[in-house]
Amino acid sequence: MSRFRAQRDAGEGGVILVELVIVLPLLLMLAFGLCDMGLAWRDKVTVETAARAGARSGSNLGNVALTDYNILQTVLSGLGSIPRGNVDEVVVFNADSSGTVPSQCKGGTPVSGLCNVYLPSTFSLPSTSFGCNGGPDTWWCPTSRVVSQAAGTDYLGVYVKTHRSALTRLIAVGGFNISATAVFRLEPQS
Repeated sequence: MSRFRAQRDAGEGGVILVELVIVLPLLLMLAFGLCDMGLAWRDKVTVETAARAGARSGSNLGNVALTDYNILQTVLSGLGSIPRGNVDEVVVFNADSSGTVPSQCKGGTPVSGLCNVYLPSTFSLPSTSFGCNGGPDTWWCPTSRVVSQAAGTDYLGVYVKTHRSALTRLIAVGGFNISATAVFRLEPQS
């Protein structure tokens, strides 16, 4: 009986190798897919936090001339682990309490009295380029924002859109598009 068992065990070495060749790629794809989802989740939380921090900063500053510059700097620093090259746009918009981003603003086009759109080319502009003097914040000028309690203060929204390349093509063929919106009421100024 032991001779029969020894012959059978000797012949199974190839079977184990074949099973390993079949199962290992599936396990690796599953592991990389889980890594992709985990990294995308982390980026989603980071983008949401950065959008809230930017909106909170803008809410506190109200109608100060460099409000949008400070919002942009707050958002970019809040994105921390996300490379600046992965940030597609930051939109500062005149929101209602529902927080819906105007569709034309999401498309990358600023609209007078409604939104300012900041694309990667504007991320490194100095503060002197801001202040409603023909700069990127001219469309919805910070100094024109309503901060009077008697008149009813404006709501300020910040929309941040980023992307992440996928480690594998298993879960996300083109990668992940990640966006977040935060809306705060402007603090009444005296």
